[in-house]
Amino acid sequence: MKKLKESKGFTLIELLVVIAIIGILATFIMVSVQNARKKAKDKQIMNAISQIANQEADEYDSNNVYTDADGTGATTLDKLVTEITAVNKGGSATAVGSVILLSVGADAFSAHAQLISNTANYFCKDSNGFADTVAVEPATEVCN
Repeated sequence: MKKLKESKGFTLIELLVVIAIIGILATFIMVSVQNARKKAKDKQIMNAISQIANQEADEYDSNNVYTDADGTGATTLDKLVTEITAVNKGGSATAVGSVILLSVGADAFSAHAQLISNTANYFCKDSNGFADTVAVEPATEVCN
C-alpha cells in the first residue's frame, strides 16, 4: 500500500484568512490612533487657551487693562496664539469666524478656539471664570 506524503506548511486559503484578519485589526488600530491624536490636539488647544486667560488676568491685575492679540500685547500672549494656530494648521488670532479669537473689552475678555475632534465645538474661557466647550462661536467678551 502506498503512503500519501504529508504536506507541511499552510494552504493558500489559510494564509489569506490570516492576512485578512491582520488587515481588519490594523484598520481598527488606525482609527483609534487618529481619534487619540485629535483629542490630544484638543487638549493642547485647551491648555493654550487657559494660558492665554491666565496671561490676560495677570495683565489686568498689573495694568488694569486686557491685552490684544494683534501683536500689541505681551510676548507670552503672542507665543500662545502662535502655538494654537500651529496646532490648528492655520487661522488668525484677530478675525472673527476664524479658528482663534480673542475678544477684549474694557473690563472683560474671552479667548476661544475651534476644536479638532469636533469642529462644531469651541473651547472658550472668559474673564468671568467660564471655561468649557460651547457649540456656538462666542462673538463677545463672554463665552455663554
